[in-house]
Amino acid sequence: MPILVSPGVDVSVIDESFYASSGPGTIPMIFFATRENKPAPGDPNAYAPGSVKENANKLFLITSQRELIQTFGEPTFVVSSGTPVHGDERNEYGLHAAYQYLGIANRAYVMRADIDLGQLDPTPFEPTGSPVDGTYWLDLANTVWGIFRSNGANNVVSYNDWEVADEINMVEDLFQAEVALFGSTNVATLATSIMTANGTLDINGTEITLTGGDSLQDVIDAINTANIDNIEATVKYTAKGYAIKIVNVSAGDLDLASTDASIIKDLGLYELTADISDARPSVDLGSNADFAIVTLNNLNRFFEKRIPTDSNGIAIAGATAEWYHIGSNNWRETIPTTVVGTLTAPTIAGGEQLVVTLTTHGIPATLADGSVNPNGPKPSTVSTTINLGNGWTVNNVVSALQADVNLAPYYANGNLNFEQDISGALRVENLDGGELTMSGTGATVLGVVSSIKARTLTYSPHTTIPTNSRANDIWVKSTEPNAGADWIVKVYNDEIRQWITVDAPMFQNDSTASSFYGVNVGAGVLYVQYDVFADNTAIHKVKRWDGSTWSDLVYEASTPAPTTEAAEGTLWYNTEFKVDIMVGDGQRWQGLHNHPWYQKVDIILSGSKPTQKPAGSPGSIANGGSTALVENDIWVDTTELESYPKMYRYKVATKKFELIDNTDQTTPFGVVFADARWTTEDGSDDAESFLTSNFVDPDAPNPLTYPNGMLLFNMRFSTLNVKEWKPGYLEDFTEAGLLGNDINPPEYTVGSAIFSPIADDNTGRWVTASGNQTNGAPWMARRAQRAMVVRALQESIAGNEDIRAESVFFNLIAVPGYTELLDEMVTLNFDKKLIAFIVGDTPSRLSPKGTSIQNWATNAANSPTNGDEGLLTSDTYVGLYYPWGLSTNVDGFEVMIPPSTIALRTMAYNDSVSYPWFAPAGFNRGIVSNAQSVGYLTSEGEFQPVILNQGQRDTIYINNINPIAFMVGQGLVIWGQKSRHPVSSALDRINVVRLINYLRYNFDILAKPYLFEPNDQQTRDSVKLTFERFLGDLITLRGLYDFAVVCDESNNTPARIDRNELWIDVAIQPVKAIEFIYIPIRVLNTGEQLPS
Repeated sequence: MPILVSPGVDVSVIDESFYASSGPGTIPMIFFATRENKPAPGDPNAYAPGSVKENANKLFLITSQRELIQTFGEPTFVVSSGTPVHGDERNEYGLHAAYQYLGIANRAYVMRADIDLGQLDPTPFEPTGSPVDGTYWLDLANTVWGIFRSNGANNVVSYNDWEVADEINMVEDLFQAEVALFGSTNVATLATSIMTANGTLDINGTEITLTGGDSLQDVIDAINTANIDNIEATVKYTAKGYAIKIVNVSAGDLDLASTDASIIKDLGLYELTADISDARPSVDLGSNADFAIVTLNNLNRFFEKRIPTDSNGIAIAGATAEWYHIGSNNWRETIPTTVVGTLTAPTIAGGEQLVVTLTTHGIPATLADGSVNPNGPKPSTVSTTINLGNGWTVNNVVSALQADVNLAPYYANGNLNFEQDISGALRVENLDGGELTMSGTGATVLGVVSSIKARTLTYSPHTTIPTNSRANDIWVKSTEPNAGADWIVKVYNDEIRQWITVDAPMFQNDSTASSFYGVNVGAGVLYVQYDVFADNTAIHKVKRWDGSTWSDLVYEASTPAPTTEAAEGTLWYNTEFKVDIMVGDGQRWQGLHNHPWYQKVDIILSGSKPTQKPAGSPGSIANGGSTALVENDIWVDTTELESYPKMYRYKVATKKFELIDNTDQTTPFGVVFADARWTTEDGSDDAESFLTSNFVDPDAPNPLTYPNGMLLFNMRFSTLNVKEWKPGYLEDFTEAGLLGNDINPPEYTVGSAIFSPIADDNTGRWVTASGNQTNGAPWMARRAQRAMVVRALQESIAGNEDIRAESVFFNLIAVPGYTELLDEMVTLNFDKKLIAFIVGDTPSRLSPKGTSIQNWATNAANSPTNGDEGLLTSDTYVGLYYPWGLSTNVDGFEVMIPPSTIALRTMAYNDSVSYPWFAPAGFNRGIVSNAQSVGYLTSEGEFQPVILNQGQRDTIYINNINPIAFMVGQGLVIWGQKSRHPVSSALDRINVVRLINYLRYNFDILAKPYLFEPNDQQTRDSVKLTFERFLGDLITLRGLYDFAVVCDESNNTPARIDRNELWIDVAIQPVKAIEFIYIPIRVLNTGEQLPS
């Protein structure tokens, strides 16, 4: 109090009117999982803000259904072929529960767990990331290439002369391509000598010794027996003979630069190096007359596959279809140009002139070392005149042509051929496939007047149809109409998450493109350039105007849209049945067929018990083709998904399959479930290759800790678990400089120097994320999906501090659909000083049979955690409900919902018409308003409606579970209000427990104003009065029968006062709800006295 010095008045106010307010009402805390990046309602180009990853595990206070949908998107339930998939682990139960609750109430705290349910969608393809903004893509699936082939009708301007290409192969990956170098020296047979001297052929650093006199076949054999990685030698077939082809079948580099000069000359090597820019389609791709587009290196080269023919149009003996770059010399020479006279016995008077004009294309004039190519001429166009003599025969003309000074070099090296045809007429062959013109009076006399153009590649718009075409000419129609070229180039817009098509017309060069665009040319416009190197070959580039010049566009060419590597933490769930099983010998892990017990076995994936091996299976082949089952054949039952992988081992003695115990990780007959490998040592990833490979990744389990015969189920390769992408996962092993492919005893230690060095770009791995159960068996199939969701929800509750803040009040807690979260919710409630009631669920697959309910409620299966197998949690502040319901989602589909969704909405209604200490059950406050029926999920995945009978309700209630029952004339009603209080007391009823929740919260508020007040009788009297007023109100509100408050010297002893403590003892008699009504009826005789 202030001290007055002079006369005056000081007024002070002492507030002792403490009371408890009506409180914040009923507010639930609902945890759920949804898909990430859900579209915002009304704006498909935006994400619902609550669904983005940055807002996972963040607390939201939602005040309406509309706000909930705007924040998290609509609740999503999986639908297949128009039918909801009940019980699917990707269904958004919690979001739907919050929506249902907010239909009655106006406040709810919600939190979305940090998991994307969309990543749990099954897919056989490795997940990838979104493209980088601004990425350009040449869409190979939708691009029209405009390729036509002539049918040989000449001098007619008609589309009928041209047939559109209908078989076009896309070469967009290295495994579809090869790199090759060709020789130009042709020999008549493979046995013909081609080497004139000894020398060394060097291929990629490997030296091969060749000997003078070696035939072409000798050279080919020498290369192939040298076993150079990915290098093969074969034959190049032409009408001129046989030459050599050296191939890198993996489309890697070819380097012959260190080869001796004599070898270069003898083989006619006009190029010594080749790389990916020279890639061509693999010879195994496509069929004769097909086309191919090689998009590697963005050169977009067009190829045609042909079997080379001789001058009569007959396939060359032994030749197979080969790919030829359209417009190239090799492409032209596949079809020689031939003129055959029409006169078989011409009369030659003498003095006639035969003019021969031709072009040769097939062989370069110089070799790789710059020396003159003895097999190739320098000029490519030749014209000569032969003066015919009196009385000459066709043979005389042939001799003159062969001896002509201008023609002789070409005849000698096999480019030209002159002979008398079998009919007696003159035959002239340009074996390079070039032009051939025969004119003059001599041509008339010989009947060879002709002008045959070279096989030609032409680019022109649809308005300019090529004329005078030769059969098998190629026309690329450079404009769109009628199957003309239409290159579909797209750019990715990250803001709207779509590919935008950009026009890309076709022109020959930059100046033509600039003229076309004119003043409209602007940064970002595109065009496709053809004949890029001005050599009339089919090479194309996509170019972009950067504002000042045309430059090569940086883009990706592919059939599927480009993506990026999956982001760290991306999940992958694959339901395609794939299995890799290894076996240990006590010292190392081996492929099954490398272990003596399993050398002829198969891993048989089947929904029914096998009676034999599949025909052609690896085990059958190893057993001489027999399909009889052998000892230790493994059958994986593909129908038992709830306990997948349910595996059996065949025993010949009993002719039976014996079940393998998935929980046995100690005996030789057991199995370990762990990540082991993604591929074999050579990169193969097919199940057959794994059978004979001992290769493992460095993180494989240590085989020294397991007995001989122990199986290792490789979770990294096998499917139906959930994997997580970890880039750079094996980098530590790379840095260790690990050595050796197979594991050699006794050196094995995980991570030690026994593994191959891992390439820096191959250290990422898919790592099992769903994990194993406590008994060693794996979580698989839908249980693996569920394990991921449960873990994310557990993290939300256990690791979040915001929900534990004193400023955050909620008095209901729920994780709809997940019994596994009961213990985490109990812990949270303790952290919140037990002010909330936990609304829990029973499993969706729990049958209403009494034994099933009893066994689950009493944990007869000895489950280590709450879940489908059993219930462990017994806590005063928990209430469980059974069974699940069938409700309507916002999209109109009828979906299966957990009982907590029903109970939450019922409690919201109960608290809106009464108080928390009224039982949320019965006909007045327990009518279900958000479900049409209740039931359970059958083993077939179907919702089975249930009308609980009296015996079933009794069994449920005895086990402290509250039934949701159908009552005739009333519909669905919550027909119980038991808590999971472990002993019989007033606290085993929900209305009493929620009263205690209410008292705990309000007593804290009532008592806090007295902190730091004097601990004397006046304060204690004030405390007692405050509490009595509050409790007296509860009597009026039917929460209490009576109460007593003690706060005096009897419970505030000097010792307690000295410890700065104030004790307030409160005794209450809570109002009990009527649950059992007994009506005895007494039957009396007429006239007997009625009892009063």
